[in-house]
Amino acid sequence: MNLSTKTLAQIPPIVALDSGKITISGSRRDIHAWLKADSLRFTDAFIIHDPCGCLLKRYRNVLSRNGYGVKVFDTTCGAESARYNPFSYIRDSGGVKELADAVMRGTQGSGDGDDYGFYLAEWLLLRTLFEYIHEYAPEDEWNFNTALDMIKSMEIIGDLDDDYVTAVDCMFESLERRDPYNPNVLRYKHFKTTPYSKDNKLLDSCAERLAPLVTKQALDLMSEDELCFNEWSYSKTALFVRTDVNCSHLKFITPLMYSQFFGAAYEQTVY
Repeated sequence: MNLSTKTLAQIPPIVALDSGKITISGSRRDIHAWLKADSLRFTDAFIIHDPCGCLLKRYRNVLSRNGYGVKVFDTTCGAESARYNPFSYIRDSGGVKELADAVMRGTQGSGDGDDYGFYLAEWLLLRTLFEYIHEYAPEDEWNFNTALDMIKSMEIIGDLDDDYVTAVDCMFESLERRDPYNPNVLRYKHFKTTPYSKDNKLLDSCAERLAPLVTKQALDLMSEDELCFNEWSYSKTALFVRTDVNCSHLKFITPLMYSQFFGAAYEQTVY
């Protein structure tokens, strides 16, 4: 599932998961009644989309008294938020693609918006780097700052010949020696054949896209994962999601979080 910030406002206020099913229920005008009537007999984990935080204030204590672990995901105030690391929920190449898609849709680069080839080259590079980070970097480096450091190391300084090799080139050459048919090696080779691979403008554009994701607020919010979606099938967890999709520079993170939640929930209900 792939959610955009446009569809975020259409998400029902309650998304519930128990050991056998995913339940999506309630309209926004009925959410108070739903919580008031059912909070004493809840047995499953659920998410409540609570942009202003009023539902959290009203129901946090009653849920805690009934055995719930109450968590908050808040992009407006990272200090009060549970941490969420999107790299933690990548299971395969499709998950990496979803992450790259979300970054490209939710950020603004410095390239020419009419040059689709430039856009595709950005996407290809980010996807390739994200997959390398997830597969080979230690977990404490599963973040966008690692990707930004890799992009900076690819910068071409001065007039260099075609044989110039960057640090990232060396990383993929080493990977190719170990695994010549690795799909990510082939993906990086594809990127190197594009006319933009030695263009610092493309690297600058990718860096500009990642800049909002490497601020102190963003790095703190995504430094590790405390939402633990993979454990929800056997836990009583209530997650309140507070975000402003209209002005937050992290607005695309919340739709990505919902997408990854549904992916994790599907794995738990099927397997």
